[in-house]
Amino acid sequence: MDEQYQDEIARCAFRETNDALFVIETRGYRVMDLNPAALRLTGLTRKAALRLRLSDLFTAADPQIIERLFLACAKTGYFHSREDYCLNRLGVGFIPVNVSVSRIHTTREPLGLVVVRDVSDRRTAQDQLDRFFRLSTALFAILKPDGVFLRINPAWMQALGYTDEGLKSTTLFELAHPDDREAMRCAFDMKESAGLSDFEARFHHKSGAEHWFSWNVAVADGLLYAVANDITERKKSEALEQSKKAAEAANKAKGQFLAHMSHELRTPLTAILGLTDVLIMDAASLELPVDRLLDLQTIERNGNHLLSLINDILDFSKIEGNRLPIAFAPCHPAEVVADVIALMKGSANAKGLQLTVDYATPIPSSIATDVVRLRQILINLIGNAIKFTDQGSVAVRMSTVRKAGSQSKLRFDVIDTGVGMGEETVASLFQPFQQRTDASEKLQSGSGLGLVISRRLADLLGGTLEVRSKTGVGSTFSLAIAIGTLDATHLGELSNLREDISTIAPPPLSAPCRVLLAEDNADNRRAICMLLTHAGHQVSKASNGQEACDLATAALQAGEPFDVILMDMQMPIIDGFQATRMLRASGYTKPILALTAYAMAEDREECLQAGCTDHLSKPIDWNQLNRFLASVVGFALTPVVE
Repeated sequence: MDEQYQDEIARCAFRETNDALFVIETRGYRVMDLNPAALRLTGLTRKAALRLRLSDLFTAADPQIIERLFLACAKTGYFHSREDYCLNRLGVGFIPVNVSVSRIHTTREPLGLVVVRDVSDRRTAQDQLDRFFRLSTALFAILKPDGVFLRINPAWMQALGYTDEGLKSTTLFELAHPDDREAMRCAFDMKESAGLSDFEARFHHKSGAEHWFSWNVAVADGLLYAVANDITERKKSEALEQSKKAAEAANKAKGQFLAHMSHELRTPLTAILGLTDVLIMDAASLELPVDRLLDLQTIERNGNHLLSLINDILDFSKIEGNRLPIAFAPCHPAEVVADVIALMKGSANAKGLQLTVDYATPIPSSIATDVVRLRQILINLIGNAIKFTDQGSVAVRMSTVRKAGSQSKLRFDVIDTGVGMGEETVASLFQPFQQRTDASEKLQSGSGLGLVISRRLADLLGGTLEVRSKTGVGSTFSLAIAIGTLDATHLGELSNLREDISTIAPPPLSAPCRVLLAEDNADNRRAICMLLTHAGHQVSKASNGQEACDLATAALQAGEPFDVILMDMQMPIIDGFQATRMLRASGYTKPILALTAYAMAEDREECLQAGCTDHLSKPIDWNQLNRFLASVVGFALTPVVE
């Protein structure tokens, strides 16, 4: 390559390069030549630029900096490059540039070559990155592989209380929870080709508090670039959700356990109470001694007491777990009270107490409430009044509390002339497992849950349950339930509402019916069969669901279908649910009454969904069975005297 061609290449390179090139005298540092890129960078004309010293183009903060750079270059012979200069661009102002200086050796005198590159975009990008680094709420850190901090952002102070200076004496691993350090070391021990490493770890705040962080770590140029986000609140939420699920699981397990225990207790009670009822009814024909009859009544009384304890515990569990369903439906309050009084009059008569109902004001002829729960509350209140009254009376006083333009309430005052209570007893009366004492300060039998359940049921019915009492005088329990807004047309006449409780008679008997009893427990099967037979029914028996289906189908095909099927729901081979579904699928339309030792509301719903006509829990309430048979086949069992 000849010299002329080399010169042409050099001139082209000088002219075409995008970097600004200045040829400078090494004595006065005046501009001797510059390329088109330099003219574009400065905004000057060539004529104006050739009059200037190079330092005139740079920031006035240090006008001698270019001279010193040239002197250093002349002494060492080295190429010097700096990035902390600002060039004055005409009409724009100072812009950040990179400056490189080197010497040019010519045949005449040494010259300087200054290469200037516009780094405005890079500086802007760097400033943006620095601002992001500074303002971000995420934790940024540049570290050595051993966890030594090289740089952190201010978020560290906010998240963990550490400043840049405060972290120089520690490492990232030392800040981590001891149980998480080994996993962190493994996550940090990675090669540049490994990409991102993700992990979660606990760290200690400078104050000692524990925080969770989610980390992303990458390796470049032998350094670790880490980004962390505080996930403490998320972890707390997750822990809370886990605790909630654990509590729900525990609550469900408790419910299942109680349901199972209820089933296991109710099953033998069915046989015990059923056979006891049979023996009591046959006492006269068997010529049992009076003492034996009293023994049987003791068995029956204690069996019923055990059943009430089971019911209280189940109800309390369902209320505590918010699993007690409330079903509002129209009902006649006077009839509800009359039914309860009829149920409790035997207990009152046994103690020589007068049990009455009084209507202080006109009351609604119909209201919407959960009649089952209202009845449960009244039975508990009246039963307690009878229990703690040895002489005198128990009265139920009903009244309507009306408020203009707002919810009216129906009030039931249960008033007794019993032993009464002191202030201390009243204060703890509605606490779980608290029991009243009688006149001799002796604890009465019971679960201590009846009044707790009653008050919570009253709350679910939109009402209240309060008590007033005085030792030696008696007690008044006041139940008020919400009944909505009323006008005069909804209120019944007092004369039409008063009833003589003593005239309430049992339902009349009618012709016997054919019953199919499906029950796998031999003792229960025998007890139920004896009671049904004793009442005049014709009973066929099945010990499993398949046998029940076969007998029901055969009777239907023979033209002599059973009037009703009493179906136990827990049986071998085919259970009562499947047997009922099979019968309904085959077109069987006769009544099927579910008999089960499971007494939860969801158990009743499951029975109805399977196709049962109704549901009755064990031990069997013979009066309820009596009413069911009367409604579906026109025959009622002889009511059992309470």
